[in-house]
Amino acid sequence: MRFLEEEEVELPANSSLRQIALVRHGEPDLQKTGKFSYNQARQFVQDYDSVGIVVPDTPF
Repeated sequence: MRFLEEEEVELPANSSLRQIALVRHGEPDLQKTGKFSYNQARQFVQDYDSVGIVVPDTPF
């Protein structure tokens, strides 16, 4: 998975194209706080895909 780079997309100036990232259920074993820059989001996706899920102490 990867995010599109601006130069890869040719759209009219008034376009409102947005990207949607789909993620798995469960809490990944990662530190995640606040907002991400583009590069931080790319790194988070790589990290997200390489870690396990935090198993809760009690069922939901």
